[in-house]
Amino acid sequence: MTLGPSLILLALTESISGKIARFFIVFGRVPLFFYLVHLYLLHTAALIATLFLFSWSETTKALNTMPDFPPGYGFGLPVVYAAWIATVLILYPLCSRYNNFKSKHQYWWLSYV
Repeated sequence: MTLGPSLILLALTESISGKIARFFIVFGRVPLFFYLVHLYLLHTAALIATLFLFSWSETTKALNTMPDFPPGYGFGLPVVYAAWIATVLILYPLCSRYNNFKSKHQYWWLSYV
């Protein structure tokens, strides 16, 4: 169900240009770089959130012994969406700089990252 509409949307938006298209093209040119950096960014953000918002002892206890997290642990969907948008916006300048570096330097290994 998701593959068909995605391919139709891709076909309809392939010739679009402008600022929004350039924004998404940057991420399309450095997908593995974005993936690897966002994992570390979100892991660090989760650790910081755990330290400031939740008890560290409760967190380690929940991860080690309890099958479920304690009530009230975690965030709701609006916070998750906000974190997703913030992650994309925070990583855009880094991905853009890496894309520029990658286009100016023709090292063989840059095509993999």
